[in-house]
Amino acid sequence: MKTPLTIEEKKKRFLEELPSCRGIQTLACRRVGFGRTMLKEHKDKDPDFAQKVEEIREGFKDWAESKLLELIEMGDRAAIMFYLKATAKDRGYY
Repeated sequence: MKTPLTIEEKKKRFLEELPSCRGIQTLACRRVGFGRTMLKEHKDKDPDFAQKVEEIREGFKDWAESKLLELIEMGDRAAIMFYLKATAKDRGYY
């Protein structure tokens, strides 16, 4: 019979799975057997764990931004408009 994972082991596995899930916490939770409520509780109780989760998620935001900028450099009109609507509201883009 397989021994159930401890909370610390689940947290470690969650951090190992999160990058392959592209930072999507729900998917990593499913893979590890972590409920979303349980994840939130452990992020609230363990600032180091929460910081590691956020660092992984920020890395994927950076990756997505780099892909958007590649499209902008290629002249993709939709990417240009999206970027302006997201970042240039002060210039009249909504």
